[in-house]
Amino acid sequence: MKTTTKKAPVKTIRKNNKKASSKRVPLAHQNCPVLRQLRLVERRHTGKILHHKNTSHLSLIMILLIFGLFLFASGQYARAIIQNGSVTVGLTVLGPAPKTGASITDPVADESFVDNKIIAVSGVCEKKSFVVVKSNGSVVGSTNCTEAGIFSLNIQLQYGDNILSALNYDNLNQAGPETPSITISLSNTTETTETNIITPVLPDNPSTVPGTEVTDCSSYSASQLPVGNEPHVAVVCVPRISLPNIKQVMGILVWGGTPPYAVSVNWNDGADSTLISVASAGYKTVAYNYAVPKTYKINLRLKDHTDKEAVVETAVQIYSGTSTETNSDITSGSGNSTNIGANMASAIVEVVSSGWFETPVPFYLLAVAVTLGFWFGDIFDRRYNNQVNRKRRTA
Repeated sequence: MKTTTKKAPVKTIRKNNKKASSKRVPLAHQNCPVLRQLRLVERRHTGKILHHKNTSHLSLIMILLIFGLFLFASGQYARAIIQNGSVTVGLTVLGPAPKTGASITDPVADESFVDNKIIAVSGVCEKKSFVVVKSNGSVVGSTNCTEAGIFSLNIQLQYGDNILSALNYDNLNQAGPETPSITISLSNTTETTETNIITPVLPDNPSTVPGTEVTDCSSYSASQLPVGNEPHVAVVCVPRISLPNIKQVMGILVWGGTPPYAVSVNWNDGADSTLISVASAGYKTVAYNYAVPKTYKINLRLKDHTDKEAVVETAVQIYSGTSTETNSDITSGSGNSTNIGANMASAIVEVVSSGWFETPVPFYLLAVAVTLGFWFGDIFDRRYNNQVNRKRRTA
C-alpha cells in the first residue's frame, strides 16, 4: 500500500528589497546663483562618511576671508575711536575719598600784596592727588600733588580781598576733606581798583577722568562773560589722566580786559608753545597729546589788546599703561580706590595699538592655514591617485 506524505506548506517570507527612492530632493539653494557658484551640495543623511573630496574648500576660504575683512575693519574702527579720545569705559569701583585735605602754607593768612597780581601758592596735600585752588569761590588754578606731598602753582589775584582755599581730588575725582581758607589782599598804587567785578560760573573741578563721568570738553556754556577791568583766563575742562600719543582736548575760558586776546600755552614737553588767538570773550579748545609718560604742568598766559596779562596753570598725568601702574599709580591718593574704568580703557588702547597681528589674529591665521593645508592636500591626493591609476591601466 502506497502511502503519501503530505508536505507542510512552506511559508515564503518575502523581503522587501525595495530600494530607497533616488528621486532628487529639491535643493534649497538651486534658485540662488551665489550658493550655486560656491558649489554647496545638499546631501541626504545616509550615515556614511563622505570622502574629503566632497568638502567645499573654496567656500570655507571665502568665509574666512570675509571674517578676516570684518576683523580688520573692526580693529581699524576701534583704533580710530580711541585716537580721537572718545572712548570711555564706565565701570568704576569707588573706594574711600582722600583722608587728608590740601591746605595752603604760602602765602599766610592776612598777608598783603601791592602791584603784584600774579603770585605763587604752595601747600601740603595727599600725594598723587589733584589739587584745585580757588579764590573767592572760583577756580584760579590746579595742579598735581607730588610724591613728597606738596603742591605749588602760580595764580592771579583780584584787587581787594582774596579768600584762598585748596581742595584735593583722587583719581576718581572724589574730593578730600575741606581745610580752612586764608584771606590775603592785593592793592594797587598805579591803577584804579577794579569795580563791578563779574566772574562767570566755573566748574568746581576742571579735571575729567575716564570711567567716572562723560564730559565733552569741546563745548561749554558760560552765563556771563564781561569785558573791561583786568583780563582773566581759566581752564574749565582738562582730561588729566591719559595714555601716550592719545589726542585730548582742553577747554579754556577768557573774559575781561580788552579783546582781542592772545593765549600762549606752554606744555612743558620741550616743544614750542601753542599760540591761540581769541577775538572776543568766550570759550576756546586746544588739542594736545604727550609721547612720554610723566606728569606735565601746563602754563597758560593771556595778553589782551592793551598788553595786560592773566595766567592760569593746570597739570595732566600721562601713564604708560603697563601692568605695574594698574594698581599703584592709577589709584586714589589713599591707595584704596581703583579706577577699573581707566584700567580697562588702558587695556583697550594697548590691545588696539599693539597691532592687528597681536590680538585674536593668530587663531584666525591658523584657521586659514589649516583650511589651505587640507585643500592642497586634497588636490595632491587626487592628482597622485590619478597618476597611479593611469600607470596601472597602461601596465
